[in-house]
Amino acid sequence: MNTQETPKNAETKPDGYTLLCAGEKLELLKNFLLEHFDYDELKKVGFYDKTIKRKDYEKQADRICKFFGYETVYQYGFETTYAHISYADGHRPESEPFLTEFKAWHED
Repeated sequence: MNTQETPKNAETKPDGYTLLCAGEKLELLKNFLLEHFDYDELKKVGFYDKTIKRKDYEKQADRICKFFGYETVYQYGFETTYAHISYADGHRPESEPFLTEFKAWHED
């Protein structure tokens, strides 16, 4: 067997472009939310109220857009962000800059 070949029983996950072209917008939204937002943690801290269920991806996206002022949830993480990270006294790494850069999800 060639190492470049995919076994017949291997499951492949379609990429975003393939899903969008196939009209699978809900599947694309689901994958994006699962990758970038921790439902359980956001529910626990009260970001999602009791009307927003785990598999209600459109309501989750609406809540995120409303909170951040986005037109679409895909704007999340699209720009590089800078933030100051606080450390306990004496625990800040010497090489840590005052502002830490968090690259956008599409950047290297």
